[in-house]
Amino acid sequence: YAGSKDESKTPSKVSVGLGVSHTVPKVCYTAVRAKDNFTSFSALFSYSSIDNLLLAGSVNHNSKKTLATALATYKVDPSTTVKAKANTEGIISASIKRSCEKKFTV
Repeated sequence: YAGSKDESKTPSKVSVGLGVSHTVPKVCYTAVRAKDNFTSFSALFSYSSIDNLLLAGSVNHNSKKTLATALATYKVDPSTTVKAKANTEGIISASIKRSCEKKFTV
C-alpha cells in the first residue's frame, strides 16, 4: 500500500511510465510517453520553422481507443490569428481571434 494517509486501510496501485522528448529550438518539438504500466501511449509533435505558422498534432492510444488530433495556427498579422483543429472522431473546429485596441468600447 502506498500513497494514502492511512496506509493500513487503502490499497494503492503502483503505475510505471516513461517519457522521452526532443526539442529543436524554434523548429520542432516531439515527445513520446507510455503510462499506466505501458498500456497507454501518446505521441506529440509541433513544427514551427515557417514564419507565422504552427503545425501540431497528437496521437493517444490505449486499450479502448486511439485518438489522433491535428492543429494548424496561422498568425495573419500581429492582432489576428486563425486556428483549425480536427480529430479522428470527426470533430472539426476553427476560430479567428482578433485583438482589439485598448481604447475600444462597446
